[in-house]
Amino acid sequence: MALVVFRDNRWQGDQAILATMEVDLTRGSQMIYVIPEVMMTIGDFYRNIQISILTRGYEAWQNSEANLLITRGIVGRLSNTPNVGFAYEVQGVVDYLTSHGVNALPGRRLSTRSLQGLNWTKNSQKEESIAASERYSSTTEPHILINKITPNAVTPSRQSEGSAGLDISASHQAVIEPYSRDLIHTGLRIEIPHGYYGRLASRSGLAWKTGIEVGAGVIDSDYRGEVQVLLFNRTNLPIYISQQQKVAQLILEKIAIPEVYEVTHLSHRERGNKGFGSTEAQNQTP
Repeated sequence: MALVVFRDNRWQGDQAILATMEVDLTRGSQMIYVIPEVMMTIGDFYRNIQISILTRGYEAWQNSEANLLITRGIVGRLSNTPNVGFAYEVQGVVDYLTSHGVNALPGRRLSTRSLQGLNWTKNSQKEESIAASERYSSTTEPHILINKITPNAVTPSRQSEGSAGLDISASHQAVIEPYSRDLIHTGLRIEIPHGYYGRLASRSGLAWKTGIEVGAGVIDSDYRGEVQVLLFNRTNLPIYISQQQKVAQLILEKIAIPEVYEVTHLSHRERGNKGFGSTEAQNQTP
């Protein structure tokens, strides 16, 4: 059997569970639909609702030698639609256990309630090697939503798995005169997740080869207009920007969003109002 669980990640424990559904995997590949009885905006639904597919059972497989098969847990974000379909195909379960050995728990009947909130990870003494490109995580990483508003816009992408930034490209040609600046169109509208901001930074190769610098590069999470890149030409020659040329990189950074309160006094500290090199003066030898 498989237990499909809808959770609202703004809550913890059982109160986070919106809906559950059990699926008989012995029927092979199938499509299921789960519709939670909850009212929320599409934006909140996309950002906060998660689905977990937990597998258990298989008591009837080949004389019960495969009475329990635990996967790593399939956890993913939902699309921004109220109905989401999932296909789960059971293949080669017996063949896998025959070739890899059986390390299963005794078969017993479990209720849906007893499985809710459990971390379904089965530790094995013999871990199989996992390729570096395969990533497994128990947490959901933030998503960046991209909307192209011109046909020449380029979807931001990383050049390597470990790259901190996504390359941002120009959607139109431009010429930046010597010692001047210009706003470069990208043809993109970008939605940054709440609690983060997007920082537009210079690309090291472009800065080194041309002398181009990026300025004023902050994309707030509530901004929905076109992203434009402010470029400075620090040289005495005009610089030509070609269509779909990479001009900047977008780095997602987590921030605190505190409330601001006006008070009559601040907490006392020994440094007080000393600034502008005051700490350096204390360390100088007379």
